[in-house]
Amino acid sequence: MAFWLGRPVLGHVGRRSTGLGAWSIPVALGSLSLMAALVLSLQPRPSGPVALLFPPWWGAMRSIAAAARVGSIVRLGAVPFIVVVQPDKSFRRHVGGSLAWLVLDPQALGGCGLLKHISE
Repeated sequence: MAFWLGRPVLGHVGRRSTGLGAWSIPVALGSLSLMAALVLSLQPRPSGPVALLFPPWWGAMRSIAAAARVGSIVRLGAVPFIVVVQPDKSFRRHVGGSLAWLVLDPQALGGCGLLKHISE
């Protein structure tokens, strides 16, 4: 039995939780808050270029072709499946058809590892 200020304390005092149950809620809450912060910080700005993240197994040509449907291509990312585009007026309507997994702010990603600029 445990004592506090000279009085006996009943309950679970002194027991140690060795299972994952004790850590699952704090870990889940921490993970969710981290993901929410990342999502909010990576949202694209209302105007300006956006980074389109396509499936990793797509090559550069397929990613560029899909990105060209939603805007003019500004540059390529550090990997062939990231393409930075300047959205056109129909961007919101066509971005779903481009099969991009994510639409992100390229500034928040450090410019997506600028490797190549596309000149017109």
